[in-house]
Amino acid sequence: MKKWLYVTVMLLPVLAQARHIIGGELTMRSLGRPGYFRVQMDQYWNEVYSNSQNNDATITLFIYQRRGPTLIESITLPLLTSTPIIYANAACAQSQSLKTLKGTYYKDIQFDVADYGDSEGYYMVWERCCRDNAITNLANATDIGMLFYLEFPAMQRNGAAFTNSSPVFGQPNGEYICINKPTAFAYTATDADGDQLRYSLVTPYQGYTTATEVYGRSTPRANYPLVTWGTGIAADRAISGNPALQINPNTGQLTVRANKAGYYLFGVQCDEFRNGQRIGSIRRDFVLPVIDCNLTPLPIPVIQAAGATATELNICPGTSATLTADANPQWAYQWRLDGSNIDGANSPTLAVQKTGSYTVLRSLAGRCANDTLSQPFLVKQLPLPAVTADSVPTVCASHDALPLVGQPLSGTWTGAGVANNQFDPAQAGVGLHKLVYTAKGANGCTNTTTRWADVSPPITLSGPVLYRIQRGSTGQLIQTPSVASATVLWSPALYLDDPGSTTPLCSPVDSQTYTVRAEALGGCTANASVTVLVVDRLYIPSAFSPNGDGQNDVWRLQNTESFPDCDVRVFNRWGELVYQCAGLPNEPWDGTYRQIPVEAGTYTYLIRTEADRPALRGSVTVLR
Repeated sequence: MKKWLYVTVMLLPVLAQARHIIGGELTMRSLGRPGYFRVQMDQYWNEVYSNSQNNDATITLFIYQRRGPTLIESITLPLLTSTPIIYANAACAQSQSLKTLKGTYYKDIQFDVADYGDSEGYYMVWERCCRDNAITNLANATDIGMLFYLEFPAMQRNGAAFTNSSPVFGQPNGEYICINKPTAFAYTATDADGDQLRYSLVTPYQGYTTATEVYGRSTPRANYPLVTWGTGIAADRAISGNPALQINPNTGQLTVRANKAGYYLFGVQCDEFRNGQRIGSIRRDFVLPVIDCNLTPLPIPVIQAAGATATELNICPGTSATLTADANPQWAYQWRLDGSNIDGANSPTLAVQKTGSYTVLRSLAGRCANDTLSQPFLVKQLPLPAVTADSVPTVCASHDALPLVGQPLSGTWTGAGVANNQFDPAQAGVGLHKLVYTAKGANGCTNTTTRWADVSPPITLSGPVLYRIQRGSTGQLIQTPSVASATVLWSPALYLDDPGSTTPLCSPVDSQTYTVRAEALGGCTANASVTVLVVDRLYIPSAFSPNGDGQNDVWRLQNTESFPDCDVRVFNRWGELVYQCAGLPNEPWDGTYRQIPVEAGTYTYLIRTEADRPALRGSVTVLR
């Protein structure tokens, strides 16, 4: 479905007339989501007549549906910026009191898409009075209004969002036209959607405003009045000459050889087409002076690069080149890129990085003279060479240096730990490191590619290396790697429930020595040796009779040889230590304390077989 938008802009009720406005246009740019647009108006002001009273602080847009037409809503835009327009020939611009400002009003607005589904589309309009009374090519320029106009399609079609941004005219240069001098300037627009653009010269709108009603109303209008041309003037010959003002319908290039001085109004319309269907339109009004330069032109400047005259230059991406024009302190310069003045580019030399068509305009520095423009100098960009590099594997900090491979082979590597096209992880250190491979192609351009080297920390194993497990019992072995993600393998797997665990259970039949290997990302490894001793159960007698009859005269523990660190302690009922034996050989208790026989009775023992194992507690009876 096709939907057009008409927006009329109404300003605050200050009855200052707008004779300072020499041109402008409306645009709207999609900001991504359905119905979200930046609506913008650019005005061009004659700075000589511009002031705080006639520069409106806000403008109000009225939005209409073409079918009817019907008012949809109004929008208020604030004035946000004002910037000067560059005149290439500053001396002549000054002599003619030519100073131009660009005033920009805009606001980001979320429209209700449901309100914009009519296939006939919508339009915007801005009305204001009055134009400059000095305009030459109108039948009567006194108190003539102006109207800026934009059309756009529906925001949804067949129930789905329809995305479209209006075309956008490029910013004009500060221009004037010399009588009988062939003149060309670009009114080219760009379109964010890639739609086809067509240009035409049109008669500007006058609208309904007057000297006493300087702002437009919200009343829907079926049509708007056009300005009335003077004798012999029309849209396609708004500036008389041989030839008169013309436009290239495909490029927007304006050309004219004016034959009469004056102050000329003209209009340019840019229509956008998608799939052969016209979906939108913008218009720009503008006023240009035609003056009698009547001066001998300066020599045409010649652009050189690297000291040689040329018409084009190839540069590598990311590099710059210097263009020069023959210098003279009496001359002034203004460089242009693709027809637009470059801000601040006013010396005989220009450093260029962007591609495009460069020209330089030469004028006199101290007084107005007929300026001259160089032939175009084309700056092209060479392709970057194809540069590839092998990936760098994750590597352990203790690993040997790795070779780095890139194509073409003539390149070099740089980065932490890099020397002679090798990467030394020990020198780089633990962490993620950026490695850059740089190579130059046959065309002299340099390109780079980046690889990342991840250096893992060294790995260690921690845990006991000796275990004693009683025969017929099961014990847990522990070896913990310093890197949590590391894998562990016990070898041999004999008597283990899970040889890939950091805490396997071991049920040994006989003593065994295991090799434990841990491996982390990057090839970091660690090894440990763990010994498991199978020991017999410690036998602890429950009583003895130290009476000298040769039968059970001592309290002797059996199988203590399996526990070389065994510590045995016996206490009386008052908690006094009456017997202690630590280590091997384990001496039996003869039932004495300080060589005096202890009383018959029950005594408590505490036996610690290993420092990291629970103590054995119980009692032994001394019989007399």
